[in-house]
Amino acid sequence: MIENSADKAWGSCRGSDAIGLPPIPGPWLVADEGASRGAAPGRSDVRGPSWLQAEPEWGCCSVAKAGTVTMMLSGYLLGHGGRAVHGEAAAALALGRYLRRPERFPEGLRGSFSGAVVEHEERRVLLFTDRLASRPVFYHVGRGGRLVAAPQVSWIVGRLRDPPEVDDASVCAFVIFGAQLGPHTLFRGIRKLPPGGVVEWGAGRARERR
Repeated sequence: MIENSADKAWGSCRGSDAIGLPPIPGPWLVADEGASRGAAPGRSDVRGPSWLQAEPEWGCCSVAKAGTVTMMLSGYLLGHGGRAVHGEAAAALALGRYLRRPERFPEGLRGSFSGAVVEHEERRVLLFTDRLASRPVFYHVGRGGRLVAAPQVSWIVGRLRDPPEVDDASVCAFVIFGAQLGPHTLFRGIRKLPPGGVVEWGAGRARERR
């Protein structure tokens, strides 16, 4: 059974304002396989397990849950007839699609969206974005397999245990073209999900697929 979060904080941007960040939509989270096991899986609050710190209100995410699986979705989906589906209804729709065919998700979804799926019992995280990458998702996997993800690179940099090295080639590309090319950013190890991209994280390892 899919449940929607009734906590209005999940769908607001007030967390961004409180810490001086712009309300950029998308998932903001840190997942650390090395963290001790804390709260039991399936808690109503995404931030419950000790291995995961997620702040969906900073990214204006809506939340839906089914058992020990949580969907955090930012943006909107296009339903039958091209009708836009927003908020908790969109999160529930995406979660239902994931539960039916997790290995193919988010194939078949249309709209402007990004988000994260958290499988608490398996301690797995899946990051995703739409076919145009209209809502950017950046991520970094560091020592011990620690995952940091956000729609803003500076937020990731501020939560890394070691300062990231500047990627000289990316800096040159930015100076020449005025933009970043492909999945690269100005920092080594911090990548951007490509259009329709997915990152599957678990057991301290990340695998990117499209």
